[in-house]
Amino acid sequence: MKNGLIYCGSKKEIIKRNLLAGISRGVGIGIGITIITAMLVMLLQKIVTLNIPIIGEYIADIVEIVEKSR
Repeated sequence: MKNGLIYCGSKKEIIKRNLLAGISRGVGIGIGITIITAMLVMLLQKIVTLNIPIIGEYIADIVEIVEKSR
């Protein structure tokens, strides 16, 4: 026992487990950001349809920039 840590298994198992956990976190973050961004763009498009004078133009520009980058 070193610094309160208990190692379970061989070094290969620890590396394999940590690699799998890292890949899973990366994929999860990617999917999550994609979903949140899509929901935000949809919300902004709904706000634009309300025709609020100043805010609507500003959001329309943002939505246009995002759709051009696709």
